[in-house]
This record gives sequence, C-alpha cells and structure tokens, in this order.
Amino acid sequence: MPNVTASEELEQAVAQLSRSDKGQQAMRDLLAFLENGGISLDAINQRQILGLLSGAWGSHAGTALELLRDAVSPEEESASVEVANS
Repeated sequence: MPNVTASEELEQAVAQLSRSDKGQQAMRDLLAFLENGGISLDAINQRQILGLLSGAWGSHAGTALELLRDAVSPEEESASVEVANS
C-alpha cells in the first residue's frame, strides 16, 4: 500500500469537497475563517475549535450551535448599535 503524503491528503480533501455545492461552500467558509485569523490561533484555541466541530458533527450539534450563537450574538448586536449611533 503506497504512503499518502499530507499534501496528497489535502488535495484529495479539496477534490472531494469540490464535488458538491455544500462542499464548495464549506471550503469558502473555511478559507474565510483561516484568512480572518483562524490560521494564527494558538494551540489551545485550535483544540477548542476542533472540539466545537467534533461536537457539532457528533451528538451535540444543537448545543454547539446554540453556544456559538449565544457567544457571537452580543458582538453582532453591539456592532449594529454602534453603526446606528454613528
């Protein structure tokens, strides 16, 4: 059985995701996340992101989504208030 390099695994992942609209959207979202600071998260925060993904794709999808929405919503609300007050 031939050894598959990390680069080849990444190429296979992109090829697989490219086959569907949802996969393509997921790649766009992942690229935006990485380019907007996700790539430079420290090891502790990288593990937390992986934990959230694991929960969301496992048996805790609803909990993960609810926690993320609750954590993100206050920022969005305060940003919209700041724009409205400008």
